[in-house]
Amino acid sequence: MVNIMELQEILIIKNGEITYGIDTSYIDQILHVPSFTKLLFSPASVLGLASVSGKIVTCMDFSRLISGDSSDSSRSDDRENDRILS
Repeated sequence: MVNIMELQEILIIKNGEITYGIDTSYIDQILHVPSFTKLLFSPASVLGLASVSGKIVTCMDFSRLISGDSSDSSRSDDRENDRILS
């Protein structure tokens, strides 16, 4: 009997002191954040919409999504570490 281990790739994201893992089978690509169009009356975790390779994708703020932060305070313009998972 042959025992074959199935390997699973996990993307690790750290948010403050908490570490999250996302199964990479759910991710098509990881990109730097492009210019995006802000949406009025959207949840604080939704930054806006962007065109990526001709497809419209939603840009999300992962830390606000996970923490449930609903504050409408303006976000820092330092987006060096921001990425889109699509």
